Amino acid sequence: DYPMTSKPIRRIASKEDCDFARKLNLELSGIECQNNLPIVNSKPLNLGLDLSSVCNINCIFCLAKNKRKQKSDPDAFRDLAWLERLEFLLPFLNQAIFSSFEAILHPQFTDFVDKLSTYYTPFVLFSNGQAITPELGEYLLANSMSRLSLSFHAATRETYEGIMRGASFDQAVENLMALKAIAKKLGRDDFILEMVFCAMKRNLDELVPYVLLAKKLGARKVQVNYLQVPFEDQEYEWESVFFHQDLYDLKILEAKAIAQANGLEFAHRALFR
Repeated sequence: DYPMTSKPIRRIASKEDCDFARKLNLELSGIECQNNLPIVNSKPLNLGLDLSSVCNINCIFCLAKNKRKQKSDPDAFRDLAWLERLEFLLPFLNQAIFSSFEAILHPQFTDFVDKLSTYYTPFVLFSNGQAITPELGEYLLANSMSRLSLSFHAATRETYEGIMRGASFDQAVENLMALKAIAKKLGRDDFILEMVFCAMKRNLDELVPYVLLAKKLGARKVQVNYLQVPFEDQEYEWESVFFHQDLYDLKILEAKAIAQANGLEFAHRALFR
């Protein structure tokens, strides 16, 4: 369980000062890019924070299955001191991005978020949603989480749990409905839930109901990606939409129309025709 805050946060500057620093850094970066300067004074606009090599599920298409660690492994998680060495960047970032296996499994995850909150740094979280309890959801939304990019690959329990092995469809839906209610309670109209769908033969027929489910869960955007088959020993080659091009194109167009009718942004990889 996560408390609303893991400890009192000592602010380095006001939110207005941090917002102004980000605005100036963005303008300076734009000027340097336009002039193709070889030496720059601007800071990075985004910073990826790869904290964890541990995941709580085993998706059939995982691109990094050989890099997965156990919680007990000495190199499973990065130490907080790693972020402290980058602290000078935090007032200037448009966003930090927690993009590892499952960052929230890090035993010190709230300490990382607290460090960002010191400078009011917005952050994006990539997650499968299994461990986002209502307590953690409230903590994240109260501490500048701007977007949740959710790995969620089907509209039915059977298909979802067949793709995302070890995950619970009902648990994910319960967590997301709670997050939607908390965002409303906290007045976080700026928060974006993006649901990411990995398209393959077994879930293409669920794409239209998936869009309707995304609407129910409070998503603002649906992103559809292609299945990639990274290892020769996998049995999923014929799941690739490359071998189901007409069906992929048809379902994408149907889902896009439903998304537009329901006010959802819908992004996808290119059609085949």
